[in-house]
Amino acid sequence: MKDGFELFCEIMRSAEEPAFKVGDWVKVLNELHNFGKGCPFVERDKLPTLPWARPIAGKRYEVIGVSDKQHDRYGYVYALKSEENTISYMHNNYIDGEVAPDALELTDPPKPVPKFKAGDKVVPVSKSIGTSFSNCPYWAVGKKKGFLFVERLLEEADGQPAYNCCNCLSTSPYVGNHYLESDLIPYVEPKPKEVKAEPIFKVGDRVRCIEVFMDNKKTLNKTGTILNKGDGDYYTIEFDENIDGNRGIQGYGKPDYCWCMPSAYFEIAKKESPPLNHCPAPKTITESGATFTFNGPATVCIIEAAGRKFKGIAKCAPDDTWNETTGKGWAGIRAIRKVLDATEKELKRK
Repeated sequence: MKDGFELFCEIMRSAEEPAFKVGDWVKVLNELHNFGKGCPFVERDKLPTLPWARPIAGKRYEVIGVSDKQHDRYGYVYALKSEENTISYMHNNYIDGEVAPDALELTDPPKPVPKFKAGDKVVPVSKSIGTSFSNCPYWAVGKKKGFLFVERLLEEADGQPAYNCCNCLSTSPYVGNHYLESDLIPYVEPKPKEVKAEPIFKVGDRVRCIEVFMDNKKTLNKTGTILNKGDGDYYTIEFDENIDGNRGIQGYGKPDYCWCMPSAYFEIAKKESPPLNHCPAPKTITESGATFTFNGPATVCIIEAAGRKFKGIAKCAPDDTWNETTGKGWAGIRAIRKVLDATEKELKRK
């Protein structure tokens, strides 16, 4: 049975208010006044779900919960959240019902970490310190670009970071306007305009079929020319040989030579090297009064004389190797021979 003094102490304790309230920041003086993760004295279901950790003496914690009443042995019990987002449970100055030295003391909350740093781009949405919006010459210029630069951090004002912002990056302390952190939002870079990629294939491209489409096996590995483009990714290819096809999407291709297929079924045709007995590329030159035309295995020489044209042709045999000088020589001799024959007939006629 409790004596009168014990009853008096119990009544006095029940009248006490908690030493700390939710939102206070406290410093741990004696970490031994702690409870394990299953502390039954606070309503844990009303607290955020955080990993439990043993409190550390000298560290700062935020009070996030207080027991509804004092415990006979421990007094009020506090739920504490660390700056690392862990939770701990502690009592303050009762041990086994007796008053003990404080294990917790009030302390200042941590200073807010600045949201912005020098060089960041920000957009002012209000102006809480210094001159008014209408008297901000730097924003008058900066809003044409849509942002200001954070030039430097200032001393805190109204319990939050403050900044000097300018429309350009400057090291001078005499430029810029002052803003609270709540006056600013981050500048979001606009998305670059999407540039439509040029189509891989276009009308006139030479292509080669690399996969059978719609069961037409005669198209495989065959080469042709893109005739037109249909809806979506479909193209009409007019092949170089009969593939038992059709006239194409718009119906004006060569009958039986056309087939429509998506671009995944063909590729740009590689330029094939001409045969050894062909010239590398067709060309025409004039030399010593004669015109030479080179095309495939043939060299043609044209000589104009007495108002007439005389033609000489030289053609490489399949097993020959094309040579421009040799072709010109033979074609020129044959053209000259015709000139001489014509001259001889004219002389005999006279």
